[in-house]
Formats: sequence, structure tokens, C-alpha cells
Amino acid sequence: MNIGVYFSKVKKFPGIMGVFQTDKPVQVATRVFSDHRAHMEFLRHLLVYHLELIGRN
Repeated sequence: MNIGVYFSKVKKFPGIMGVFQTDKPVQVATRVFSDHRAHMEFLRHLLVYHLELIGRN
């Protein structure tokens, strides 16, 4: 399972709307949002955190 992120499409309220689990490769998400540096940084930290959680179990 991979972690995905919902992004707001409303320009007045940009940013992360929520998190979901997905079977799609992480690369798919990173390609789509590659022009949002802040979002990519968030996604990267989120994935690292997720991998750390998996490692603990």
C-alpha cells in the first residue's frame, strides 16, 4: 500500500485536503504533482513517515 494525497483545486484555498491509501506506485503521484514543490516536500515527508511506521511493525 502507498500513501496518496488529495490536493485542493480551489485557488483561494491551495494545499493538502487529505490523505488516502492507494495501490498505485508512488511515482504516479509524484509525476502529477511535480510542479508543486511544497506539496512534493510534504508528500516526501509523508512517505518517509509511512515507511518508518511499516518498519516498526
